[in-house]
Amino acid sequence: AVGYSEPSLVFLLGTELRLATPSGAAEALAGGGEALVSGREDAMFQQALSARGLIAQPVGSVRGLDYSNGQRMVLTLYDVAPN
Repeated sequence: AVGYSEPSLVFLLGTELRLATPSGAAEALAGGGEALVSGREDAMFQQALSARGLIAQPVGSVRGLDYSNGQRMVLTLYDVAPN
């Protein structure tokens, strides 16, 4: 997960979930995988992937409200693979 670190996500997905920065996620996904990315971090995530020769295909998105700060947010699930 990139840019979204609510404890409820860990409870939902389990302890194998990694919370990462955009560059850390790109490094961890060098061989492919999935990433859940906050809209606020999306551009930096895409840049980090591109720098490593990776591409991300969106699987789906969900829009919502961050109740802790009252701001709208978008989370996108990506399938990441080498280019």
